[in-house]
Amino acid sequence: MFFDWDSAELSQRGRQVIAEAAQASSARERLVRVQVNGYTDASCTPGYNHGLSVRRALSVRAELLRDGIRAGEVGIHGLGGSLPSVPAGAGPGGPHAHRVDIVVQS
Repeated sequence: MFFDWDSAELSQRGRQVIAEAAQASSARERLVRVQVNGYTDASCTPGYNHGLSVRRALSVRAELLRDGIRAGEVGIHGLGGSLPSVPAGAGPGGPHAHRVDIVVQS
């Protein structure tokens, strides 16, 4: 799911994606683990980017909890600009860099 530059606010489409992930997790009979990984581009300091990536992951986690996923099943990681989805130079990297990945494991 993608975020606007320097934002951790969920879009309506983002809320739909999270609801779909929560529904897929709830449909499994066994305990699931949902990993939420937040990312940024390289346009700010590494410390700021890490904090923003954590805020994005926390925003998604909070929505997953509202959608019925148990807190103990959701882990988060803020990865800052360390793992871009496509190569990008310093500066705003576009929506591919302003993202959170949701990984559902059973």
